[in-house]
Amino acid sequence: MLNVLLRRWRLVVGVPIIAGAATALVALVLRPTYTATATFVPEARSQSRVPPSAAGLVSQLGLSLSGEASHSPRFYAHLLRSRELLERALLARYAVAGEGTGTRDSATLLEILTRQRGGEHPDLQVGVKRLSGLVAARVDHQTNIVSLSVEARYPELAAAVANNLVAYLNDFNARTRQSQARQRRMFVEERVAEAQRDLGAAEDELRLFYERNRLWQQSPQLAFEEGRLRRQVDIRKEIYLTLKREYETARIEEVNDAPVITILEEAIPPRERSAPKRAVLVMLAVLASSMVTVLWAFGAEYVAQLRHAGRTEYSEFQDLVTSMKADLAGMLPIRKSVR
Repeated sequence: MLNVLLRRWRLVVGVPIIAGAATALVALVLRPTYTATATFVPEARSQSRVPPSAAGLVSQLGLSLSGEASHSPRFYAHLLRSRELLERALLARYAVAGEGTGTRDSATLLEILTRQRGGEHPDLQVGVKRLSGLVAARVDHQTNIVSLSVEARYPELAAAVANNLVAYLNDFNARTRQSQARQRRMFVEERVAEAQRDLGAAEDELRLFYERNRLWQQSPQLAFEEGRLRRQVDIRKEIYLTLKREYETARIEEVNDAPVITILEEAIPPRERSAPKRAVLVMLAVLASSMVTVLWAFGAEYVAQLRHAGRTEYSEFQDLVTSMKADLAGMLPIRKSVR
C-alpha cells in the first residue's frame, strides 16, 4: 500500500495542496458574516401544582405546564420570527458602513438586503423570507432562557437588528396583552352596569310590595310573594357583588397584564466573524481531495496490474467499455428523434 502511494506521490500530495490553496483563495473572496446574540427571560406565570422534580423533567422534554401556552418561552421564540416583527425590522432604518468607505449611510434593512442580493426594487415579501433565514431563536428548557441570533454582513447591523427585534417583541407583547385585558374589563364593566340595573329593579319591586301590603304577614299568599321577591333581590345582589369583584380584578389586570421580558444580555457587535470558517473549509477540502486521490491511486494501480499481467479481466474490461460506448451511441439518435 505504501508503494502504491509512493509511486504516485505527486498526485497524492499535489492535489490536496492545490485544493486547499484554491479553497483558501475562495474563502478570502467570500464576504464575512457576523452573528450577534441577545438573550432574555420571559415572565413565568406557571400555576401548576406538579411537584418541582416532575416539573423539571417535563420542562426538559420541551413541554409547558403554564396555564396559557402564550406565556411559554417557545411562544416568544416563534413570535420573534413572525411576519409582523420581521416586517417592522425590515422597514426600520440602520446606519451601516458604505461599501469600501468609512462613511455611514442610513437605510432600511430591506434596502440593505436588496442591495446585497444585487436587486434594484425592494420586495417586502422576499425580504421577510430572506430575514427569516438570518434569524434564529433557541430556547433552553431548563432555564427558560431565549437566545436570539441574527446574521448580517456588518457586526453593527447584526447587533442593531437583534436588539430591535427584542424591543419589538416586548412592545407587541405588551400591546396584545393589554388589549386583551382591556376587552375583558370592558365586558365585565357592561355586565356590572346591567347587574346594577337588575338589582335596582328588583329592590324597587320589593319596596312597592311593602308599600302596598303593610299587613303582608297575615296573608299566606302575600308572605309567599314577599319571599319570592326577597330571593330575587338576594340573587341579583349576589350577581352584582360577584361582577363588581371581577370588575376590580379586571382593572388591576389591565394595568399589570403587561408581561415583563428580562433582558439578560443585549446584542453587541461581534468582533469575530461567524462565517466563512476558512480554516475548517481548507481542512475539509484537503481531507476530501486526499481521500479522492488515494482512491484514484489504488484504482490506477489495480488497472495497471491488470494491464501488465495480461489477464483476461482487463481484456474483458475493454470489451465491456467498448460495448457500452456503442450502446450509448445507438441510443443518442433515438433520443434526438423523440425530442
